[in-house]
Amino acid sequence: MISLASKGAASRDRTDTMDQDAQPGTTGTVGDMADHVGEARQRALHILGAETHLSGSDDLHTAILRARDTILLLVIVWIVLHNFSVDQEIGGLLAVVGVGAGLLTGLIAGVSALNRVRYYEAELDRERREIKDDPEHEREEIRILYAAKGFKEPLLEQIVDTLCADDDRLLKVMMEEELGLFLHQINHPVTVGLLSAGGAIAGTLALALPASFMGENLLAGWMILGGAGLLATLALIDGIRSGRYFLPMARWLIIGGVSGGFVHLLAQLVAGTR
Repeated sequence: MISLASKGAASRDRTDTMDQDAQPGTTGTVGDMADHVGEARQRALHILGAETHLSGSDDLHTAILRARDTILLLVIVWIVLHNFSVDQEIGGLLAVVGVGAGLLTGLIAGVSALNRVRYYEAELDRERREIKDDPEHEREEIRILYAAKGFKEPLLEQIVDTLCADDDRLLKVMMEEELGLFLHQINHPVTVGLLSAGGAIAGTLALALPASFMGENLLAGWMILGGAGLLATLALIDGIRSGRYFLPMARWLIIGGVSGGFVHLLAQLVAGTR
């Protein structure tokens, strides 16, 4: 399978400078080329977002994030239920909510990955047809693109000749230069969905399963301290991959604390217990 990386701001900046930087000797209309590239990039951004990476190396990170999000969700759900004096069978309720959220998250992640792959394949077919049906137009697009990068004759002509001599090479360059789409190896969308759901369900089990065996007195401590400990552990695991250990941990704990505190105050106001 493939992954997509759509570069947003830098790509738009490049089209903004085409009118100024293009080689005077080019026969194509630079303004039209800039519009064409701009439209193509907007099409990619509409589907992929400003910057999207779906490479295999991100799968563990995605699973960790889903576990984090689910733990935060369950803590917030517990805060709401606790303020409304719903403390019976709380572990089971949290497990149902967490598993349901995990399955939904996995489905969304899988469908999203599939849509991105299908989009890339459609754009690949579109560009391949353009190269086959109108090679001179594609050649002129390459000339204008690289003239905008500052290349001048005779080097510019050599670059154009080299890229256009191989259709596969030209196809790859046009996908990257025109659309900002880069080809990488990723897992199947089903695998992406399963990893995302697995992370969410793992977070659910880690928090809700112990809660099922705790009395009311221990439950509050576990949901607060245990939830914070799980978030810190996940942040540490994720930090090992990125080389940043304490900043993500602090950020996750602050986000969790602020979110939980706000929901607690809001629930107290709604429940009339304050």
